[in-house]
Amino acid sequence: MSETSDILKGAAALIAAAGIGTYNETGAYTAGQTGIYQMVVPDAPDRIITLTWTNQGDNITDPSGQGMLQVRGRGLPGQPMDVGDLLDSIRDILHGRTNLVFGTTTIVQINRRIVAPLGQDDSKRWSRADQYYADIAVAPTAVRPAYGNWSS
Repeated sequence: MSETSDILKGAAALIAAAGIGTYNETGAYTAGQTGIYQMVVPDAPDRIITLTWTNQGDNITDPSGQGMLQVRGRGLPGQPMDVGDLLDSIRDILHGRTNLVFGTTTIVQINRRIVAPLGQDDSKRWSRADQYYADIAVAPTAVRPAYGNWSS
């Protein structure tokens, strides 16, 4: 898998294992479930978590990189505090974590830096996007050393 797939699937599995949402790789959820999606914001179910990974750059000679995991949440209709409760529970399991191994990618450290309220949609469902910045151990290549093996 790629760095993006590793991180999105790993984060989804971690959130699901904590009982915060349900992760199904097919993206099929019932109306009562909190679905965990990758990079899409569907109309249903009402309560969702959408994960998006953006690589923020790495240097070919440095085995570490940086990226941003956006965790977007949408709460139940007419319950403006629900999305805060949802995303705060995710903060409790992600913020400050170190050495998370997702597939072949290791997140050395991850911290929430931005909390952005997104308002409500026509169905009166409130949304918010939290951005977590991560230092990652980038997979070695023919020209990039393995993490921990810096050379001058």
